Amino acid sequence: MAAQGNSREFVVRVLAYLAFGAALWLKFLATHIVQLRAVAVVFVVLIMFTNYYCGRLLWARGRFPRQKNPKLVARATGTYVLGLGVFGIVLSDIESAIVAMRLFQGMGVSAGVATGAWLGGFIGFLFSWAASYELRITNETIDYFSLLGGHRSLNLRDIDHARIRVGPFELLDRLRPTPHLEIVPRDSGDLLPVVINLKVFRKPDLERVFEWLGEKLERN
Repeated sequence: MAAQGNSREFVVRVLAYLAFGAALWLKFLATHIVQLRAVAVVFVVLIMFTNYYCGRLLWARGRFPRQKNPKLVARATGTYVLGLGVFGIVLSDIESAIVAMRLFQGMGVSAGVATGAWLGGFIGFLFSWAASYELRITNETIDYFSLLGGHRSLNLRDIDHARIRVGPFELLDRLRPTPHLEIVPRDSGDLLPVVINLKVFRKPDLERVFEWLGEKLERN
């Protein structure tokens, strides 16, 4: 497990250095047309990134409907915030497609149109991110939804232990919320840990999660 974590950190560092080198090359050595097309590629990648994670969240919410009489359903915000976020992303998609086509053709794009596309997507992504956090607990299972993490689910009998972690302990921990509750499964195949952002939920809801975990929660 440690070797796997070290290899992931190495890959992340290499990709970061390559991205930095590519940015310097584009800034100082690339021609104007190459710069425009590179911007278009970045534009398209960001559009795909935003749409992928938002679409995955909506698909997960639809695939795993709320069970009857759950012990807990907790959200970071109201569901209307997610609707506003999706609406903003759709509008940004339309404007971004126009901007990307013009950039690929080497044509100029007004600052207002490009800024509007970026701003709409950015705000839509923020709204979707804030509204994506949801916890569902039944007598036997815990389900956690987030925009970047997607859907994670564990049965109480499959949990080895849980612990609260504060601060980055490894390079990849910096991509996780701080502080967070880490629910670790037993070594049983494809089960993945559930990492819950503790900042976005109310204290009474978190206390019910801790109560549900019982002795599996390590208390320092």
